[in-house]
Formats: sequence, structure tokens, C-alpha cells
Amino acid sequence: MLYGIPGSVTELPEGVAGYVQGVNNFGNAGYGGPMPPEGHGTHHYFFWLLALDSEPALDAGLTMWELLEKIESNVIGANRLVGTYSRS
Repeated sequence: MLYGIPGSVTELPEGVAGYVQGVNNFGNAGYGGPMPPEGHGTHHYFFWLLALDSEPALDAGLTMWELLEKIESNVIGANRLVGTYSRS
């Protein structure tokens, strides 16, 4: 997860720094890419973009649920991209 991104940002290049990182499902910061178990079928990966009406002070290392709890009342828009991946 990446948050604290100003509304003026229009792209996020690979390896971007300077924003606040939360933790992923493995309890680490950063993106590890898709890795479903072999033969497990197609997995769906959701990338969410949430627009807020303010810039709340948010600590690094939040889980997705902690982040959503803190920003829920400030969300004014959302969009998502769904990627799929499978391993033979």
C-alpha cells in the first residue's frame, strides 16, 4: 500500500519513493508482485485509488483495514484496476 500521495500526481513510476508505505498481506512494506500457488487457477489482484477531501496525518506501516478506518469519512471518490494472473 502507498498513501499520502498528493492529488496533483498523475503517475507512479516503478520504484517510486517519497510517499508513505503501509504493509502488504505478508506483513512487509513494498509490492512483491503476483504469486499464486502453481495450478491454483486465476487469481485477481485489486489496485484501488481513493480520493480524499483532506490530507490526514497517517503513520507508516498501516494495514489496509487500519488505513480504511482512518480515512473512511474523507473518501470522496474511488476507482480500481483488477489484474489477473495464474501459474501453470
